[in-house]
Amino acid sequence: MAAEITISSSISATKGGTSIPTKGGSFTRDWAGKDYDSGKLVATTAATNAEGLAIPMLSTIGTPGMLWVKNLDATNFITVGPRSSATYVPFVKIPPGECYPFPLAVAAGAAYIQADTAACDYEYLVLEV
Repeated sequence: MAAEITISSSISATKGGTSIPTKGGSFTRDWAGKDYDSGKLVATTAATNAEGLAIPMLSTIGTPGMLWVKNLDATNFITVGPRSSATYVPFVKIPPGECYPFPLAVAAGAAYIQADTAACDYEYLVLEV
């Protein structure tokens, strides 16, 4: 079977008489196996863990291909990114209450998360592709 993963997104904006038409799309990806990892955890701040916390990925996930993260906090943002020479490098900022899917270009166990001002609960899903 193919195209078992479906991802959809859209964006539009209107302000002060200016409107940007909706942009978006939907696509499918193959799910290489049946392995995935998901759960709800707590992201800590740089004061607690300057290197970020690894987003869990089961060792049975050969090639992690899609990551979905939802910030469950009502006030603070979280960031997601890799490490470079043991230094956390945030590349995505997820505001309070928002969620996003990302295609991964890192190996299992190489995606990290960090909270900004205070610890934040988050939910995640990693799919093998």
